[in-house]
Amino acid sequence: MVYLISYDIKDANKADDAKVIEILKQSGAVRCLYSEWLLESSKSAYDIATEVNAHLSAGDRLLVVRIGTSAYTTLLNETSSKALLGKA
Repeated sequence: MVYLISYDIKDANKADDAKVIEILKQSGAVRCLYSEWLLESSKSAYDIATEVNAHLSAGDRLLVVRIGTSAYTTLLNETSSKALLGKA
């Protein structure tokens, strides 16, 4: 399953962004937009959200969605992003 992970950091100067980026990279996620990542995982959306949320602060926001059909243009990490979206 391929998931889209999207987050908003309440205060852009906080270290939360760096923590989230590190945990996403460690999990094998690919950054497709500035605060959106793609992750292929056998885990549930809830489990992924729980893991990422552990690195967020009050006021930060998180959305984890299993991807089905998608449309896109000009993604970051274009080759890797399109490869994951092709598996969705």
